[in-house]
Amino acid sequence: MKMMRLSCLLAAASLLLLLAGCWDREEIDERTSVVAMAIDKAKDLPGRLRLSIQIPISKRIAGAGAAKSSGGGKEAVIVMSSTGYTMAEATRNLQKRLNQELFLGHTRVVAISEEVAREEGLDTVIDALRRTPQIRRLLWPVIVKGEALSVLTSNPKLEQIPIMFLMDLLTNNSKTETIPDVTLGTFFINLSDSSREPGMNIVQATKDEIKWIGLAVFKESKMVAALSPQEVVPLLQIRDEKRGGIISVPCEKNSKLQVSYQPKSIKTKKQIVNSRGKKTVQVQVALEGDITESQCRIDFTKQENIKKFQQLFEKSMEERAVKLLTKVQKEFKQDVFGFGTLDRAHSRHWSHEKWKKEFPSLKTTVRYEVLIRRTGMEVWTK
Repeated sequence: MKMMRLSCLLAAASLLLLLAGCWDREEIDERTSVVAMAIDKAKDLPGRLRLSIQIPISKRIAGAGAAKSSGGGKEAVIVMSSTGYTMAEATRNLQKRLNQELFLGHTRVVAISEEVAREEGLDTVIDALRRTPQIRRLLWPVIVKGEALSVLTSNPKLEQIPIMFLMDLLTNNSKTETIPDVTLGTFFINLSDSSREPGMNIVQATKDEIKWIGLAVFKESKMVAALSPQEVVPLLQIRDEKRGGIISVPCEKNSKLQVSYQPKSIKTKKQIVNSRGKKTVQVQVALEGDITESQCRIDFTKQENIKKFQQLFEKSMEERAVKLLTKVQKEFKQDVFGFGTLDRAHSRHWSHEKWKKEFPSLKTTVRYEVLIRRTGMEVWTK
């Protein structure tokens, strides 16, 4: 009996050897890693997409090759393109031109042309990305003004691998709360949420520069409008409870000289009030921050001057917020603020179709409260 037990244990232990090791391993230098993808409509090929990829050349990034490619990564990467009726077909056509297997696990940016986003929508693109297990949910999807390929061929001078410049630009600015934090996973969540409409960052690329220029507004999976950087600030403050950017107001009425204020903390309160069957969204935004620049001679040691500019900043932000709300409700008719989430939480029989009809005529009130904590050092000259 003991011998039988021992035999069974030895047999079981020997089976464990089969589970050890990397049975499906692939050597890093035996696959082609993609760091960025760009999707455009194929010219002169109706119904087809053009998929472009940026591939880093490892031998030119490190060692002696680094000195040559340190001027912006011109020789450190290669850009390839192929076409297909679907993303999968275009990827397979690219694979036929490579001696190693394509690996998408290191992809950091997916760039989509504005033309594709507006005319075709993102159903095909999103479906392909969602079904590909290698694709990370933390990568950055962006809409590109013009050709998406321009992002891959742009040559910023600050990075060896050009697309890393864009990734760092988006990551760092989202951390400082000046642009929306829209990763692929966030876009998936917002796209499937019937109480709000998704958005995506917009960038523009030239030969040696890539810059963020706003936020794309979607109706389901199609881009329908774009918000400017100035319009994104109140959106960030109201929807995401993020500080936004620098706020500037004139020193005096009709003056060209400005005073700038940098929010350091923010607290946003939103609620829907239902009175006699009529809904009103009430928004309160409290900002605390510092005076970062004053182009005019103002004595901020006097409390009346502090209060004066607090009121000026409040008025400026309220006007910007009301203007954006009016534009979103009357022109776009899309709930980019996510007010539907508030309404759904207090309604037993909430309907997306009903909310879409209510939103354009929904009454909204916005109130800002600005507190100046620090005014900085001032030097008075005679």
